[in-house]
Amino acid sequence: MKKKSIAVGNSSFITLIEGSRCYVDKTAAFQPLIESGTLVDLITRPQGFGKTLFLDSLNCFLAIDMENPGSTAKQHQHFKGLKVAENQDFCRKYMGQVPVLALSLKGVDGATFEDAYRALVQIIAEAAQAHAYLLKSPRLTEENKKLLRKYQSLDFMRDPGNIDYASGFLRNMLFFLAKHFDRQAMLFLDDYDVPLARAVSHGYYTEMSDFCRAFLDILKPEAGPLVNHRPVLQKALLTGCLCGSKEGILPGINNVVVNTVSSNNMHLSSSMGFTEPEVRALLDYYGLSSRLEDVRHWYGGYCFGSSEIFCPQDLLNFCEKALASADPRDL
Repeated sequence: MKKKSIAVGNSSFITLIEGSRCYVDKTAAFQPLIESGTLVDLITRPQGFGKTLFLDSLNCFLAIDMENPGSTAKQHQHFKGLKVAENQDFCRKYMGQVPVLALSLKGVDGATFEDAYRALVQIIAEAAQAHAYLLKSPRLTEENKKLLRKYQSLDFMRDPGNIDYASGFLRNMLFFLAKHFDRQAMLFLDDYDVPLARAVSHGYYTEMSDFCRAFLDILKPEAGPLVNHRPVLQKALLTGCLCGSKEGILPGINNVVVNTVSSNNMHLSSSMGFTEPEVRALLDYYGLSSRLEDVRHWYGGYCFGSSEIFCPQDLLNFCEKALASADPRDL
């Protein structure tokens, strides 16, 4: 049987599954995370530990398929055989049932605040365009649709005079989603800390902090509009490298539950990064089980909560190079 290929650095869940690439199943963490009861979860991990892939896989599981609303055929196909599929009650309740607004802020960078702002509104415009179906919604008013068109226009959003529109993007888009679907929406922000971290490096921290305070205001439990007497936001999940409560990256937001590398959350500790049983299974699959001690020496030693974790990016790089090498010592 042909082995699944290794795709180092690929953070697209669908690409890995449809391309028959190596994927280590982390979907068992979906239910405890989604049903934790917290409004805002922040998961911080070092680079290379699979934050983006985890968030993308969760988004693929939850999000409504707008090409076939009401259908979960794609999710059943993509998640077949994975751990989350064993939880039928959870799947019936959430699989393909949730309006999700997902953004990555990784690209928000620039030598000046104006440069970073242009990068941010590019992300905003692309996200608004991805939800263009809302322009046909019978539940949105013409004023709602007029605002959505502004978000879709990169020329409009790039105008510094329209910064107030940008700062209200999350609030307004979540309102549109909740109103259209008559269901609370979820927000996923990957690399949430990049804009302010880069702002510190380039010397425009105050401007970016002021913007982020308004941009992330929807995360406050008392903030945001209601749809049918319900808050528009059901849950927000943020991932990054920095802990917001300590670094001041989430100004004015004090209801965040932070899961760091030292947090003792059994479900989340191993949701990003490979456990030793997963490493053993991966090495066995590729015929590299004899290299376990080498892998332990070079890529182990991380302790997340009570779990020993290996860095996925380093381990997959090792496997790829070992499989490609003609040196017997690498096989």
